[in-house]
Amino acid sequence: MSTIEEVIQKTVETTIENNINPIIADKLEKFQSQFFITFANIMNLQTYTVNEAAKKTGIGYKKIRNAIATGKLQCIADGGVTRVRHTDLFLWIEQIKQKQ
Repeated sequence: MSTIEEVIQKTVETTIENNINPIIADKLEKFQSQFFITFANIMNLQTYTVNEAAKKTGIGYKKIRNAIATGKLQCIADGGVTRVRHTDLFLWIEQIKQKQ
C-alpha cells in the first residue's frame, strides 16, 4: 500500500517527465543550435597569416603553403598577405587526421 507522500511524489515525477522535460529539452536544443551557429560564425571570421597558422598549429610553414598551393587548404588574399580562416584550417587538420 502506498502512502500519500509516495502518491504525491509519483504524480509530481510523472508530471515533470511528461510535461516539463519535453519543454526544457526543446528550449535547450534551440539554445544549443543557436549557440553553435553563432560560435561557428565567429570562428569563421577569425583568420591567420600563414606564419600565424604555422605557429598556432605547430605545422610547418612550407606544409601549409603547399596545402594552399595544391588547393587542399583554402585561403583569402588580403592585399599582399595570404590569410587562412580558422574553420578552413581546422577542417584541413581534421582531414589529415582521418588519413592517418
